[in-house]
Amino acid sequence: MPDLERPRRWLDFAGIFAAALAVRLLCLWQLWPMPFQSHLVGDSKVFWEWAGRIAAGDWLGQEAFYQAPLYPYVLALARILLGHRLLMVYLLQVALGAGGCALLTMAARSLYSRSVALCAGLMLAFYPPAIFADLQVQKESLALFLVALLLLLLARAQPRWMAVGATLGLLALTRENALVWVPVVALCLQPRRRLINAALYGLGLLLTLGLVVARNHHVSGEWLLTTSNLGTNLYIGNGPEADGSYVPLLPGRGNARFEREDATALAEHAEGRKLTPGEVSTHWRSLVFKQIAAQPGRWLWLMLKKVVYVGNAYELPDTEDLYFGARWSWLLRALDSIWHFGVLLPLAAVGLLVVKKRWSWILAALAVSLAASVTAFFVLARYRLPLVPVLTLLAAPALIEAARLRGRKLALAICIGFGVALFANLPGYPRAPKDAMLLFNWGVVLDQEGQPAAAADRYREALQLTPSFSEAHYNLGNLYRKAGRLQEAQASLEEAVRLRPVYSEAWNNLGLVLRDEGDLHGAAQAIIRSLAQWPGNVPARRNLQLLRAAALKRGDAALANDIAEHEAKLF
Repeated sequence: MPDLERPRRWLDFAGIFAAALAVRLLCLWQLWPMPFQSHLVGDSKVFWEWAGRIAAGDWLGQEAFYQAPLYPYVLALARILLGHRLLMVYLLQVALGAGGCALLTMAARSLYSRSVALCAGLMLAFYPPAIFADLQVQKESLALFLVALLLLLLARAQPRWMAVGATLGLLALTRENALVWVPVVALCLQPRRRLINAALYGLGLLLTLGLVVARNHHVSGEWLLTTSNLGTNLYIGNGPEADGSYVPLLPGRGNARFEREDATALAEHAEGRKLTPGEVSTHWRSLVFKQIAAQPGRWLWLMLKKVVYVGNAYELPDTEDLYFGARWSWLLRALDSIWHFGVLLPLAAVGLLVVKKRWSWILAALAVSLAASVTAFFVLARYRLPLVPVLTLLAAPALIEAARLRGRKLALAICIGFGVALFANLPGYPRAPKDAMLLFNWGVVLDQEGQPAAAADRYREALQLTPSFSEAHYNLGNLYRKAGRLQEAQASLEEAVRLRPVYSEAWNNLGLVLRDEGDLHGAAQAIIRSLAQWPGNVPARRNLQLLRAAALKRGDAALANDIAEHEAKLF
């Protein structure tokens, strides 16, 4: 290597790191007033609380992992070393994200020219969903860094296969679907010293995944590779209510803190016995296969929808939403207007014509396998985000080298790029329901802050966008009840259960409103219906017992006996 080459590479690394760091710090400053930056909801809150328990000394935990564990442990370490302020976590993730951009630059430099490498680094540095991911308490920041590191290790002329295996293992402990890359990466083994390198690769995987397998067995008695949520996630993405994105097992409980509890309670009720985490997963997985066998046409149509969602320019939000964040950041708005998945995917497709043959199929195999793993479950923007560094390594050479194409190859590149661009920019998932969900989550934050009037305004705004939003009717009804506006509470809760007849919590709270209004018979019917839908609803059980006591106190023995009969049947 020439004397000047190594300093130049490190200068490129530092320049990309600095650019990525600057843009992320600016966006952090712009997003700081956003409701969800300092008031966590959904998975972010679960991860923060989980990390808090670890930092407090509960390093082993009590149950088999339900969610991928690496990010909460990294978050716990950050809290121990940097303190328990969210700002410090965001700053750490900003540095991690900038480091991932620099690592991708180095990977591209090993594969291509310096100009392509700088282009790849800048593409990731200024990619809006990647910037936004680094500013959320979510595992995608760590996942993107690990993907970039894995690509760098693979791009070396002589990969260090134990490091490759360990990195992929860590990635699988961040995003479980990265396990689909285990055989794909193994295909990259070169004939020279293949057996030794394969052994080193396997050892690296064993050193990371093996610890979690042993830990899961120690606490649960079951051999679980990473987590116990495989069957549940398959059902969420392919069950009778599936629409391609996330649909909770029980209406109104679309929150990570409830998912494991609900999956276990519903499975145990259906099976009529206590189940281990692995058995719960098996229960939901068997339901999926029965559903597919019963309605194969519907499932194929659902899979087609998910393929469209995975490849679409629209960033399908979960609790966090890039477009909601862009209301606070002009930089995110400006970048997203010109640089998004609908541009990246066509460039990556053209890149297949430009990249060296061996690396074109390796990168294509990595991208297709990971996209297929997302499609098999359900689609959210952050789930497909680990695709971005892989696609960037295809897109950057297309942007730099495509001008050299001539003749038939140029015509083919134009046709491929145009066709994929049409596909990627099709009108996708309707935005109104997701915008309504963000307003709903904003209302939840305001309610937690003790601002019920402002929370009610957000719920009403959500209902203006999506009048069929049953959870917004439910939360609005609860606010009305707390304020003593019982008629409005009854109307809102009745609308919630009309829109979603299977809504145990709404039926229970409707029963409480009816009880407060003096209608004990109506209250009993509502709460009994709540428990019929979800026998594990502990508040509803308690409310039914209190209702029986109220009936006896009123002297309504017939109602009290009727409640007692239903309790005997239900429990």
